[in-house]
Amino acid sequence: MRPLGGFVFGHYADKLGRRKVLVITVLLMGIGTALIGCVPTYAQIGIAAPVILAVLRLVQGISTGGEWSSCMSFLSEYGTPYNRGFIVSWSKFGVAGGLLMGSVTGAVMTAPMAVEKE
Repeated sequence: MRPLGGFVFGHYADKLGRRKVLVITVLLMGIGTALIGCVPTYAQIGIAAPVILAVLRLVQGISTGGEWSSCMSFLSEYGTPYNRGFIVSWSKFGVAGGLLMGSVTGAVMTAPMAVEKE
């Protein structure tokens, strides 16, 4: 869904402006994430639960694709020729840093569970 999001939101970013599209994609991601937390369980609504979850994950994927492409273009347009590459690199660094922090947090949280008690 990310390529589709980049395609769709990239078109609108050219027409409406990158800043507006970035706001829309961030809101769409937030709404999708919040609704995922509200989805009832399979025991409560049956097969509709995984279907709703899959649809909301697709919404997240579309918004990520639009956000990523618009963000890169936005940053490159507002950077000067002397610092454009440096500014755009922060977007990729933020993703890598977030993945690293998530991995470290997961390792720290699960490490006490892996210790065997005698």
